[in-house]
Amino acid sequence: MEQEDVDEANGCSVRKLKNPGGVTSSDAETVADVASSDSDNLKGINDEETRLVDELVRRSKKVGTKNGIRLYALPLTESNVSNSGNFPDIFHHFVMEKVAGSTDVKVERKMILLMGTTDSGKSSLINAMINFILGVDWKDPFRFQVIDDFQEEKECITAYEIRHSEGFRIPFSLTIVDVSGYGLHNEPNIGEMILKVFKFDNALQLVDMIGLVAHERSPMSIPTMESLLSLFGKDLDGNISYLLTYPIHDKASSSTTVESSLPGIINGTTEMPVFHLTSSYSWTRKSDPSGSLWQAEIKNFQSFFSSLATKETKPMLITKWVLGMRKWLENTLDALQLLQATGLVKLKDMNQLIKQIIPVIEARIESYKKTSQVRKVKLQPGLYAANCLKCDVTCGDTYSSVHTTTPACTNCPAKCKWNLHSFDDYRLEHPSTVDVSSHKQNVAELPKMKEQLQQLKKDVGEIEREILERSNIVGRCILRLNEIAIYPFWVKPASFDQVMKAEKQEKRPSFGKRIELLAKRRQNAIIFAKVVSKEALLKLVDEHEDESNK
Repeated sequence: MEQEDVDEANGCSVRKLKNPGGVTSSDAETVADVASSDSDNLKGINDEETRLVDELVRRSKKVGTKNGIRLYALPLTESNVSNSGNFPDIFHHFVMEKVAGSTDVKVERKMILLMGTTDSGKSSLINAMINFILGVDWKDPFRFQVIDDFQEEKECITAYEIRHSEGFRIPFSLTIVDVSGYGLHNEPNIGEMILKVFKFDNALQLVDMIGLVAHERSPMSIPTMESLLSLFGKDLDGNISYLLTYPIHDKASSSTTVESSLPGIINGTTEMPVFHLTSSYSWTRKSDPSGSLWQAEIKNFQSFFSSLATKETKPMLITKWVLGMRKWLENTLDALQLLQATGLVKLKDMNQLIKQIIPVIEARIESYKKTSQVRKVKLQPGLYAANCLKCDVTCGDTYSSVHTTTPACTNCPAKCKWNLHSFDDYRLEHPSTVDVSSHKQNVAELPKMKEQLQQLKKDVGEIEREILERSNIVGRCILRLNEIAIYPFWVKPASFDQVMKAEKQEKRPSFGKRIELLAKRRQNAIIFAKVVSKEALLKLVDEHEDESNK
């Protein structure tokens, strides 16, 4: 059973797992030292002569006003990594311009990777982090931002390298890597994007913390967190934390959260920290006259960055393997979905031939034979008629001998061979009420239908063999992947249903396209479940349709 404890000293809750590693006394001392250092930094923020933020305001461009607070774009320079041409559309690396008192070369460097959906408050959280780090005070009439809160998120990765300077509230340089545009609908694209960028940029080879960001009352948080956890390998055990965001004015009503339902790490032994951090950074003295809310949030951020300071820096070696394997699996599941769709269409055609078309044609032919009352009409002496024993029709009555020059009759509805004919001195006549032309057509179509049925059976057999081969490979890969990933691979169909329901209710821009992609991935989830359970992908058509309509 998972338990939840609240660390009053550090202001965060921790999800307990079955085999928790626990926080050692030395770790606690390190956290306390960092917190103490942060408190010392706080004491000097009102010293107008030494404040870093005042220098930054002079060097920054004003971009707007919010709640009476002036907003400035933090002075950033895009590095050569962004402009190298490798991934110009999906990766950008910005570096904060150096200011007086820069101590970057003397201090430790940390890197945090932040991931969350577009409604998680991640962009505002990053801005809040920046203001905390730089030493912005509650009384200051300005705030800094690196991301426009109202800008539509695109699928890209942006690194913000904040080099340490005197006046920082943290004792290290920090690179914040923002993975934007994530959602269950495009998880494969985001995973591939991370794999490409992290293989290329040497500055992003090591990570100190993965921050999974979610709004603490969002209905999409749980399936999103399950999906995000499955992206990372066991090499990051102990480096993943939940960051639950909330607007500062909602704090009083934030008791009902998703925290108790957050998934824990399956293949790990460490605790899973949960930090509650505000996504507000521009509230005013009017909304917080005493500054108590501000001070409470300062403590929350101190707790978070103190935890970050104790994290072991790790390479993402296994995680890269997990991402590469997931890409291959996703492509294979797409192929299986196409094979399944093709196979089901052929099964439907087979079903129709077997149960409807062929029996009807055969019944019509038999009915014709019983009701036609064929009359034999004598021919002139020396003439013969070619009467088909199979089709029960006369194919010609002007033969002067029984000699034939072709291997089969060209007039026969079924083009029967000559050995199925008899050459008689009479021809067959049918009553005028009998539709001889329809009978001829039925006789001609029957062998074609049976040939088509045999081809469909052959095609379905080949599809089934290919599905079986791919399913066996997928099954083995999934077993291996689930051994090395933090969380089991794949999201359940019900999770996609939950997210699609929320999308329909919220109706955010482009929600129709996201629902379409979610539906496609949901079908992949159904195929995945069948592969794991070794259930046949090709069933009777009506069973499949019933399942799809649930």
